[in-house]
Amino acid sequence: MKNTILAFLFAFGIFAVPAMAENENNVAEKPKSAAEAPVATTLVQGRVTDMVTGESLAGAEVSIEGTNIKAFTDLDGNFVIEGVKPGKYNIICSLISYNKSLVENLNVAGTTNHKCEIALEASR
Repeated sequence: MKNTILAFLFAFGIFAVPAMAENENNVAEKPKSAAEAPVATTLVQGRVTDMVTGESLAGAEVSIEGTNIKAFTDLDGNFVIEGVKPGKYNIICSLISYNKSLVENLNVAGTTNHKCEIALEASR
């Protein structure tokens, strides 16, 4: 009897399960409302060099002040920080045997990629 009632309710749509979208991993997700719409982000990219020689510096840490967001330079001194929300940020760059460098008020706006060239001075 119980199964018959459930079959009746499903057949006439009285007992329905809310539709849920699936992501690329086939995991069900709740539908997103307009308030949960993703915020446009951009990326900050650039190069870190030695102030005197102009040589590229590999392994330098480039971070956004006040956050846990950071990247490290590759063998050519290039870095990319993805997923940066619009706003003004201070960028800190550090590497062993060099003084830290601070780039103040980098204005990240829209969906344009932002370049940030940083030159580090060797510590004495």
